[in-house]
Amino acid sequence: MRAPAHPRARRAATGALLLALALGPVPAAAAAGNGGDDAYIRVAHLVPGFGGVTMTATLTGFDGSTRELTLAPEATYGAITGYEALPAGSYAVAVRPLGAAASTAPVLTQTLQAQAGDAYTIAGLGDSTAPRLSAIQDDLSAPSSGTARVRVLPAAEPGQTTDVTVDSGTRVASGAEFSVPTGYVDVPAGP
Repeated sequence: MRAPAHPRARRAATGALLLALALGPVPAAAAAGNGGDDAYIRVAHLVPGFGGVTMTATLTGFDGSTRELTLAPEATYGAITGYEALPAGSYAVAVRPLGAAASTAPVLTQTLQAQAGDAYTIAGLGDSTAPRLSAIQDDLSAPSSGTARVRVLPAAEPGQTTDVTVDSGTRVASGAEFSVPTGYVDVPAGP
């Protein structure tokens, strides 16, 4: 990847690539397209200046049962968990300040209807003055031989746009907006 010349652009590019580079490892069942009964869920804290949080969820299964889950017990800016195979169903996700009691009202909430075989990133996005949670559907299908599949989610500099081009000349992102994921692009595999 060509390094941006300006330090601010370099920081923005680094933050933008945070999600793109954090894809691996992909659960084998998801990569193989083996749906099963599980969805694949990970969480990400991409809100600069927001402080540490705990991310929890209440799962309501398609059979009506409920289950409390801790998705990220201690997440700080830049944290991205690995994918976890979890039952398909309806998730009510809550974010609370780190150390807050479970009875404390959440500062952010989001719902997700997770379908079996699909993958999702539940991401804290925006900046500390206007944070939000977003459920982003991920594509874990295998790319063509000799390629890697990436997308960019700028998460470093509010108000900035991000351009990313790999050494081969393939443009991954052009004018990508802060906290808005781009579409996927297949690029040549390698360093």
